[in-house]
Amino acid sequence: MLREFEDEMLTCTMCGFCRWVCPTLERRGWESFAPRGLVNIGFGLLKGKLRPTKALVDSVYSCTTCGRCVVKCPPQIKVRDIVLAIRATLFGSSVAPASIKSLLSSVARTGNIYGRTGRKISEDSSSLILFPGCNVKHKHPEILESSLRLLEHLGLRASVWGGTDCCGAPFVLGGAFDQFRTLARNNFGKLRSSRVVLPCPIGLQTLRVSYPMFLKEEPPLASHITEILSTRIGSLRFQETSETVTYHDPCYLARLMKVIEPPRKLLNSVPGIRLVEMADSKENTRCCGSGAGITQTYSKELSREIARERIEQARDVNADRIITSCPYCLDQLRAVSGALPVDDITVFLASKLQSS
Repeated sequence: MLREFEDEMLTCTMCGFCRWVCPTLERRGWESFAPRGLVNIGFGLLKGKLRPTKALVDSVYSCTTCGRCVVKCPPQIKVRDIVLAIRATLFGSSVAPASIKSLLSSVARTGNIYGRTGRKISEDSSSLILFPGCNVKHKHPEILESSLRLLEHLGLRASVWGGTDCCGAPFVLGGAFDQFRTLARNNFGKLRSSRVVLPCPIGLQTLRVSYPMFLKEEPPLASHITEILSTRIGSLRFQETSETVTYHDPCYLARLMKVIEPPRKLLNSVPGIRLVEMADSKENTRCCGSGAGITQTYSKELSREIARERIEQARDVNADRIITSCPYCLDQLRAVSGALPVDDITVFLASKLQSS
């Protein structure tokens, strides 16, 4: 896997523009945590000049895979893809993180990141499938309920996905590529002929990008919930509010999937709302530190240090509330926000709906 990036790794030697936007390097300070350092680690492993050590693993699994370095990279080195290839190289070694192996074992055993078993959500036949994902189904059912309610107000009837809870992203991000292919192939066979809507950007990126990449198939027709809602915004009527809110763009939604305007269009449709932008927003958004659950699992301390920087940016613009559209960002920001409320966009919008 690493060999396909050999030419790119040779190109990544001098400029270092990526150093100024990396959230992990900002907290850790060492070049081995920087995007350029990670590329050099990959090249060293490929050429046999480096061997897996705990220090090397610490650098590789501390990356949040936020992709901000790629946006700032003049030759557009695929740093994020290189990091994932390094993780795949390291995953079978004796120094692979026990916490990540445990997380992926839970997914393999139970179909979700929490290792929970129980009744599956019944799925009615419908051309529109709402795929909640692990976090929403098991930790934030209010997001599922709000998403369904908003879709219903648009006259859209969605079936809730009744298959495996997980989209498979933890396998890709953790380095277990073979396990990902198995899960993805099973999901893909059931999703390929349906329109899929997701409240989780990580699931969206997995279906749109990782499924076709690993399975060599056309991607399912998948959209984030904000994309669907914003196309029929005239059918939604909201109560007036006087709140000042700021929107936190999830890295996976804004930077990786280029979904930037739909959430803002929805928020601005609430009468009286004042939407203010943080210093880093849209494609240049600052990472929450979750790393799609991988960084948070590997190093909770590091992930929360990164999240605190984002909370400070929200306080700088005097926001009454932070709104986001990713359950992982929601968890991260709430963990360190103190008295500053943090809400998911579907829950916030559903709470403002006027009665039919």
